[in-house]
Amino acid sequence: METFEFTFQMSNYYSDIDDSDSDYDTELEDEIDADESLYGDEERVDGGYYIGVSDLVQEGGADGDWIYLLGYALTKNSFFKYPFDVIRRYMNYYSILYPVPECTTRNVDIVQLIIRNDNVYSVVIKTFWLKLIQRSWKRVLRERTEITRRRMNPAARHILEMTGKYPMGLRNFPGLAGMMSHTQT
Repeated sequence: METFEFTFQMSNYYSDIDDSDSDYDTELEDEIDADESLYGDEERVDGGYYIGVSDLVQEGGADGDWIYLLGYALTKNSFFKYPFDVIRRYMNYYSILYPVPECTTRNVDIVQLIIRNDNVYSVVIKTFWLKLIQRSWKRVLRERTEITRRRMNPAARHILEMTGKYPMGLRNFPGLAGMMSHTQT
C-alpha cells in the first residue's frame, strides 16, 4: 500500500498574523464558525462540487505525483451570507493543510471532490474553466458589438435592402456555438 506524505512548514506562522484585525471581522468569523457547525457537518460526496480551498502537494516523496488536496469546504449558505474577504481568511485559517502567511492566501475555488480508495480528498479545480469561458464570452461580445456597429453602416443597410442579406463578413453573428474552438487542448 502506498503511503501519503508531505512536509508541513509551520515556521512561526501564528506569530506572523496581523493583530490589527477589526473586531467586526472576528465577530463575523465566529458567526461563520457557528453556521458551519450547524450546517457544515454534511457528509462529503465523491464527485460533488464544493466551494473550497486546496493546495498542490507532492504525493509519496520527491518522485511522486502532484495532486490538489481539499483543505476546507464551505457551505453555500455561509459563502453567500458573509463578505468574501472574511470568507477567504476564515477558510485559510481553518484549512487542514499547512498554514500559509496572510500575504499568500489560497484561492477560494469551485472544486470537484474525488475521494480516493485511501480516503484522500483530492480535488479538480473547476474555477479555472469558468474563467476561460468568461474570457471567450467577452471576446464573442466584442465581436457581436463590432458586427452590430458595422451593420448600421448605410452601405451595409443598402446591400441588405437590395439582396436581403448583409455583406460578406457581417452575415454570421457569433454566439455560444463554437465559442471555445480557438482554445488548445
